[in-house]
Amino acid sequence: MCTRRWKPVEWFQGLENLPCRLRRLFSGVTSIVSDIEHQLSTLLGHITELPDSFNADSDLIDDLALESMQVMEFVMEAEDHFDVAIAQDRLADVRTLAQLATVIEKLRGPAR
Repeated sequence: MCTRRWKPVEWFQGLENLPCRLRRLFSGVTSIVSDIEHQLSTLLGHITELPDSFNADSDLIDDLALESMQVMEFVMEAEDHFDVAIAQDRLADVRTLAQLATVIEKLRGPAR
């Protein structure tokens, strides 16, 4: 049983500093997004070879040198895989796999 009390200054210092109930809540969301990131990286690996340095925060265009057609192919594969429709305006600010995973998680709603 966790008895740790939350201090407001700890809010931005990581998940481990949250009180137990909040930590359990956020760790569930984090694991969902991590699972989506893993599935997205597998899909992306079908489109291009991923370098060893690739991670969820790698820029899809700058770091992977994807062309716009490859990005669109990847997004369409992700939409089919996760059974979601991603509006163009939502994609405007997406540059990384992690950002795309967050968009997909929000579109999917509660954990499936």
